[in-house]
Order: sequence, then C-alpha cells, then structure tokens
Amino acid sequence: MPLPSIMMWTRFLPMSCMSPFTVPRHTRPTGSVPSPTIRGFRNSVAADMQRAGISCGMPGITGAVSHVSYDRGFLCDIVGGGEAKGICGSGLVDLVAVLLERGVIDESGRLLPPQDAPEDMRRYLTEDGQGNGVFHLTKAVSLTARDVRNLQLAKAAVAGGIRVLLEQRSVTADDIASVELAGGFGNYLSPENVVRIGMLPRACLSKIRPLGNAALAGASMLALDGENWRKLAEIPKKCRYLELSGRDDFSRAFTDSLTF
Repeated sequence: MPLPSIMMWTRFLPMSCMSPFTVPRHTRPTGSVPSPTIRGFRNSVAADMQRAGISCGMPGITGAVSHVSYDRGFLCDIVGGGEAKGICGSGLVDLVAVLLERGVIDESGRLLPPQDAPEDMRRYLTEDGQGNGVFHLTKAVSLTARDVRNLQLAKAAVAGGIRVLLEQRSVTADDIASVELAGGFGNYLSPENVVRIGMLPRACLSKIRPLGNAALAGASMLALDGENWRKLAEIPKKCRYLELSGRDDFSRAFTDSLTF
C-alpha cells in the first residue's frame, strides 16, 4: 500500500492559522482529486492571531519581513524591498527558529532578557519590565514574549492535530510520503525552520513540498475541464470529518507540543 500523505492549508494574516489536514487512506492525492481521506483540524488556532496580535505582524505585502537568517548578523528579506514595516508569518517562523539556534529563546519559549542571553545577542535585546526580553530585529520590527507565546499556541495546535490524525490511522511521521503546503504562507515557509520550531515532524523534513496558490490552480482545472466538477462532487463522499475540539488525545498532544 502506498504511503499516506498530509496536506496542509494555512492562512496567516498576519499570523493566524486555519489548517485542515488530510491523510489519504489508500494513496497519495493527485491533481485536485484526493483519494479517500481522514480529514480534521479545521479551526482558527490561537484565538485567531490576526486579532489577538503579533506586535509587529502584517500580511505578506510590501514592507513585510518575509525571511530571516543569521550570518555574523541578522539578514532579512523584505517584500518589495525598502525598509521593514512589520513581519509576516514566514518571517516570524524564521526569526523564532534563528533565535532558538542563537540561544535567545529557550526550549520553554522564554525570550531571554539581555543579562541572560548570549553575549553576542545582547545588543539586540531590551527588557520588558516583567523579566522577559524584547528582541529588536530592525527599527520597526521587534519580537515580544507575547509574540513567541502566540506562535507556540499556533504551532502546538498544528502539531497536535497532526499527531492525533496519525494516531487515528495507526501510522507514524516516518510513514508519511509527502507533506504538501498550500497557500501564501505555506509557499514561502522554510521547511527547515517550520520543523525546527516543532510545527511539523522532523521525519517529514525531506518530504515537504509547497503547492503555491492551490485554490487558483484548482479553479483553473475546473474551468478548463468540466469533468473535474464530477470528480469534485465525489470528494466529500470519501472524507470523514474528525472534530478535535474536546478530545482528550488532542488536548494532551497540544500540551506536549507547546515547547520548542
């Protein structure tokens, strides 16, 4: 039997996440017509972080930091060039992953104040008055302890949902054939960094594939071939909805996934 796949749809505006997952029962999905699936985890996590707020969060438009790396200093890709105005979802994942590697954020998610951080990182940090650090990436973009906590909640919900779905199918992350990321966030996400923060299993690193604008691609397929409408109508009949809210196994998986 072919290995199962996970498909993930995400919405980060600037840091919200609505993530249905599908794990095919029999084979990988091809085109826009997936094979029979278990489907679950459709909810807005972390109290919809578009509203709850990343302090400098913004959509992936001009002025958004979309990627962050470190090479004897912090390097940023900014949408449209120019000066940074805020940070979008992919940039936030990158930044937290880099700060974990540099020892500025510990595995519990604490953003360290200057006196507790590595010496070469202290010039980027101030203290928030509550014993936590505030990291200053640029003049306009900073990261607070609350921002890190909101990312932890979002990634724990995603990771916990994956774990429950795998357990429902009696498979492990090693058994997954592919992880397909759709949407703007998924298209620009660094596979290494999304694994580093624990949103996706490490065993899936080499299997992650961005799909880009899957909604537009699917609409094009429907417009160009009327036969796809019939195939589309069959998909709901091959799916089983798995509600995660209120499940004890999801609550445990969510809690276990909070740390980095």
